[in-house]
Formats: sequence, C-alpha cells, structure tokens
Amino acid sequence: MPENISAQTSENIASLLSEISSNTKRQAEYSRRQLLFSRLTFAVVALILVVAIIAAVILIPKAVHMMDSVTAISEQLQTLDLSAITEMAAEFQSIASKLAPTLDTINSAVTDAQADLTAAFEKLNSIDLKKLNDAISDLSAIIRPLANLFGR
Repeated sequence: MPENISAQTSENIASLLSEISSNTKRQAEYSRRQLLFSRLTFAVVALILVVAIIAAVILIPKAVHMMDSVTAISEQLQTLDLSAITEMAAEFQSIASKLAPTLDTINSAVTDAQADLTAAFEKLNSIDLKKLNDAISDLSAIIRPLANLFGR
C-alpha cells in the first residue's frame, strides 16, 4: 500500500505541478496583455495631454486678446455721453421735420416743371415743319425784291 500511496502522491504532485505551470502561463499571458493595455492607455493619455497643451498654447493668447478687446470696448462705451447722443438725435429729427415741407415744395416744383416741359414738347411736335419751311421760302421770295430795291 505505501507504494500505491506514493504512486498516487506522485501523480497528484505531477498533476498539481502541471496545473501550476498552466496557471503560471495564463498569468504570464494576462500580465503581457495588462502591460500592453497599460502602454496603450499611457500613449492615449500622453496624446490627449499633448493636444490639450497645444490647444492651450493657441487658444489662451487668443482668449486674452479677446478679453482685452472686450475691456477696451467696454471702457469706450462707458465714456460715451448718452445725453449728447440723445440731443444729437433730437436735432436730426428737428432738421428732418423742417426739411420735409421744403422737400415737398421742391417735389411739387419739379412735377410742375415736368408738366410744362411735356406740354412744350407736345406743341413743338405738333408744328408742321414742311409748312413752316414753305412759309419761310415764300417770305424769302417776297423780301428779295424789296431788298434789291433798297440796295441791300
């Protein structure tokens, strides 16, 4: 029996050693994967950090410039005299209301002049130029003998 126990113990030990070896291989593979994922995570975090630093280097000066511009505009707006602007607007309104009747008068004068010019053009167009030329020829024929008589 002791030999039988010894053979079972040897088989158990061999089985346990085989299981330990198998577990050690799985643990080594798991460690390799964990190392790979750790390196990958480090690379991603480093890339995000580089992008954040570049963005900060580019965007911070622009933000500072924008804030300086906003501050300057705000200071200029504070120096504006709103009462003076209101007075100027009232003056412009007054001038515009005074100009309205003058512009209406000018508009009616231009309209009347246009109507008179239209009537004049209609009268000029109604003149029979052939009859006018005939009348001038007849008058010229009558005046020539008189001009010869007076020596001109």
